[in-house]
This record gives sequence, C-alpha cells and structure tokens, in this order.
Amino acid sequence: MNIAISARWEKFVEDLVRSGRYASPAEVLELGLSFLEAREAQQEALRKTIAASLAEGGEHAIGVARAHVERKHKELEAKGR
Repeated sequence: MNIAISARWEKFVEDLVRSGRYASPAEVLELGLSFLEAREAQQEALRKTIAASLAEGGEHAIGVARAHVERKHKELEAKGR
C-alpha cells in the first residue's frame, strides 16, 4: 500500500526513525494505527453502552457507563490493542 501524507507528518515520522526509537516509517505508522484502533474500540464500547442504556430507559448512571468502557479498555490492552 502506498499512501501520501503531508510534509508535516512526513517530517514527524522521519524524525522519529532518525532518533533511533523506531526502525522504520512502517513501524511508526503501525503503532499509530494500533492507537487509533484502540480508540475506535473504546468509542464503540461507549456507543454500545449508551445504546443499551437508552434501550433500558436511560437508567444507567455515568459511573456505570464509565466502568463498562474502562473494562473494555483493559480487555483490549490485555489483547495487545
């Protein structure tokens, strides 16, 4: 896959690789995508919690929703996402 990124992001990626922290641009982008994947999963878990709450009459307190999202986050971290 070939992608085009702005000069700003290209410099950012190049600087990270040049620093020695990452072996290649692909490694930087894969890590960034894994963070994005985790964020998307967290948002989906929150959407599902909200939908379930609404379906049950909206009786869940914010703490219940937050606890559910945090539980999902820990599950995803354990899976390496």
